[in-house]
Amino acid sequence: MTKNKLSLCLLVAVATLILTEPAFAQAASTSASSDWYEPIVSLFETVQTGVGKIGTIVIGVGVMFLGIWAGFTGRMDWIRAGMIIFGGVLVTSGPAIASRLFGGS
Repeated sequence: MTKNKLSLCLLVAVATLILTEPAFAQAASTSASSDWYEPIVSLFETVQTGVGKIGTIVIGVGVMFLGIWAGFTGRMDWIRAGMIIFGGVLVTSGPAIASRLFGGS
């Protein structure tokens, strides 16, 4: 039963792609073709800034939980603390590294 549903979904997905592909090609040829890369660049910039913000929040919460855990147990896992701090440095400097690496401004 599920195999039939899966094949039906796959068939519908392929048919949708086949039917809409000429429309995508026509839209691309009528628009300004010199800026075809603009959606890709804006997506990359959005992901770049979003991952930095979300990662900073996650690292901050991780440091807080590590401190709470160390306070309750009476022992500090210094290797884990070092990994969290190293991850924090990479997350906060990651967008700058990526923009320099890919030649962004």
